[in-house]
Amino acid sequence: MGSKKILYIILIVGLAIFVISLAIGRPWWQALLFSIAFLLLAAI
Repeated sequence: MGSKKILYIILIVGLAIFVISLAIGRPWWQALLFSIAFLLLAAI
């Protein structure tokens, strides 16, 4: 139960990074790279 909650939090933060990156004027592919990098780091 607890690990599933952590997974959702990580996904929400990854999505937030993507949206914020777009909002500050980054290209969508760069925002996607930031999100993927965060998710990979969080998975370790």
